[in-house]
Amino acid sequence: MIKILGWKTHGKWLKNDKYQTHGVDYARIINPLQHLDKEKFEVTITDDPFNDKLKTWDEITKYYDIVYFSYMDGIIDFVNLGLMSEKNNCELVVDLDDALDMVPKGSNVYQAFHPGSEQLYICECIIQEVKHVTTTNMFLKRHMVEWLGLAHNKVKCLPNYIDFNMYDYKKINKKKSDKIVIQFFGTSTHVVDILWAPLMVAMERIMSEYKNVYFDTCGMFLPHLKSRWGYRYTFHLGKPDVYEWADKLWPELMSEADICLAPLQPTDFSKCKSGIKFLEVSAGKCPLIASNIRQYQEMEGCLLADPTPEDWYRHLKTLIDSPEKRKELGEQAYEYVKKYHQIQDNIQQYEDYFTTIFNNSPRNVV
Repeated sequence: MIKILGWKTHGKWLKNDKYQTHGVDYARIINPLQHLDKEKFEVTITDDPFNDKLKTWDEITKYYDIVYFSYMDGIIDFVNLGLMSEKNNCELVVDLDDALDMVPKGSNVYQAFHPGSEQLYICECIIQEVKHVTTTNMFLKRHMVEWLGLAHNKVKCLPNYIDFNMYDYKKINKKKSDKIVIQFFGTSTHVVDILWAPLMVAMERIMSEYKNVYFDTCGMFLPHLKSRWGYRYTFHLGKPDVYEWADKLWPELMSEADICLAPLQPTDFSKCKSGIKFLEVSAGKCPLIASNIRQYQEMEGCLLADPTPEDWYRHLKTLIDSPEKRKELGEQAYEYVKKYHQIQDNIQQYEDYFTTIFNNSPRNVV
């Protein structure tokens, strides 16, 4: 049996002793690991590797064959983990789901991950040090190879998948109203995308022509939109914990939303991102208008908007004017994701990957 420790490196403990699980930890570590074959894999997923009977990195790396975790910038933890994993031939696998070296200046994480920053340097060192790296797509893989000088066979593409048991359509109660809500959800790192000129010019035109259209953002508050659109701009504060998000807020948003948006500027940073927003929106049978770039071109059931106000306006108007088209597109996307992008149907990729690492580990060389 292959023993794997999944280490959640992005969440945090709150004052009430409640742990917030970050979305990246869920999507990249928890979601795949919890579905591995229980007869072939012994999996422990934890925010604190020392929370069990194993109290040192030496003990942990002797017991576990593989430690799988998202990128981190904690140098002390990694130095101790790295030294003990080398001593005990425990395999370390790090996941990176973003091009951290290309974070746009308008992002709220640019200060932490700008070229020359200490946090970026630590992440670079960790990724270069480990033997195994996973990521979400080939574009990001190629970028990592060029950025960090990695060997191609060191980086494995494992796409994001979704669990319909967590994103459960049965929790959604669609509203009946003449009001049409255009919804965007995402962290404040996406402010530069939602305020992107082609989309905003199109939205200004839509808001002036359709008095029953409302615009809602979740995860960020944009005061200048409030001053321009008044009560027709609404916002949700979001849920830092992914389980609260999927159980409570996601059904609420999907119940209210008529159209969802996924704008990404046509930059290399954007092209390195995954299409996970399409998976989450499609699980709610809500139609999506997305930027016409790689990750959404790979999907079926969303409208692709070129980077012009005219194209964003055209797609918005089409869906606003046609409830039938909204329903058709939402159903098409749902069926596509159900058929091709559920984690339960794609877990073999992960099982094969971890099995190969285990079989080739020096720990198993006679």
